[in-house]
Amino acid sequence: MLKFSATLTNGSVFDKLNTKIQNVSKSTMEEAAKNIAADTKTLISDAPELSSTVVAEFFPDGFRVKMGNGPEAAWHEFGTGNYAAIYLPSTPQWVRDWARQYFINGQGRTPAHPALYPCFKRHTQDIDKKMANKLR
Repeated sequence: MLKFSATLTNGSVFDKLNTKIQNVSKSTMEEAAKNIAADTKTLISDAPELSSTVVAEFFPDGFRVKMGNGPEAAWHEFGTGNYAAIYLPSTPQWVRDWARQYFINGQGRTPAHPALYPCFKRHTQDIDKKMANKLR
């Protein structure tokens, strides 16, 4: 009877591949976050008080891009009243849920100026393909 066994230990090809995957994942996510922040700033450059608040924050397991320090940022992004009612149905449920936190009475008159969500969508929709290309 022929018996064969192999043992993988630290320093194996799998450990090296895991490190490479983690590094590519981190760098691709950081690149996406920086691009989201930069593009958002460009799209809202007509509102410098808001544009100056756009920041990308990094965590071990991902990133966050923030805009504004209060409800004004949400009102600018989603609009208020009928403007929000027109824009929000075109967004995913998680965006609508987030926007609902800033709902007051539905009577607002601020037009929507979508920036953060469209930039997020643009820079993350193919992020898995970008990572795969970097791993080749």
